[in-house]
Amino acid sequence: MSSKANISSEKVEPSMVMSSFASLNLQVGELLQAQVWAGQNSQKYSLRLIGYCEKRSVLVTAPEFNDHVILAHEGQNIVMRYFSGKNAYAFTASVLRVCNTPYPYLHVTYPVSIQEMKIRKAVRVKANVSTSVYRDDNPEIKLACTIADISFTGVQLGSTVSLGQVGDVLKLCIQVSSQGVTANISPSVVIKVASENKCQTGNGEEPLLFMYGAEFHNLDQTESFALQVLVYQNLLKGS
Repeated sequence: MSSKANISSEKVEPSMVMSSFASLNLQVGELLQAQVWAGQNSQKYSLRLIGYCEKRSVLVTAPEFNDHVILAHEGQNIVMRYFSGKNAYAFTASVLRVCNTPYPYLHVTYPVSIQEMKIRKAVRVKANVSTSVYRDDNPEIKLACTIADISFTGVQLGSTVSLGQVGDVLKLCIQVSSQGVTANISPSVVIKVASENKCQTGNGEEPLLFMYGAEFHNLDQTESFALQVLVYQNLLKGS
């Protein structure tokens, strides 16, 4: 499942808490976000942690975009971010060495301190993920829809067919992949808001587009954890 997400500027609330890099207990392969500046512009890329040598350097994969490596240069400053639980962590690093063999990766400066920030519970991450929903009493009939945005508490769904009415309970099909493990979950959602809109197509037709605001309902521990992973992954992929 792939998606591109945009993060609201209101997603985090800075705090005065400072942490050490080692205290984060990051594992090899953890997803990090790197914000790289080029002139007056900045871009955000997803990286993977390769490892680190305390007080010396942090090793990360080179930033990529559309399967192409983004060139970095020694001395370049990068803001690194990591999301865990309901906290976000950020630190500034400088590229120490650019390595191209046996694959592109970077040595960046080991952070002296890390700023810890609180993520708001209702942060909404915009996405464009194709999925489907079904009813408990008729699981064989799945209706196609798109996740327009997702948060810890609910989703916004769009569909060219009616999914239901306010108060209806649906099962949402979601695939979550992390650390090479893929899980398929079917969390329950309750439709809270429903609307119909006409959308213009290239051939002049105006088909109905059904939009729904739905709230997660009676999540178990596995579903709750998987949804947190999905939200954090989309935060890291934000542009």
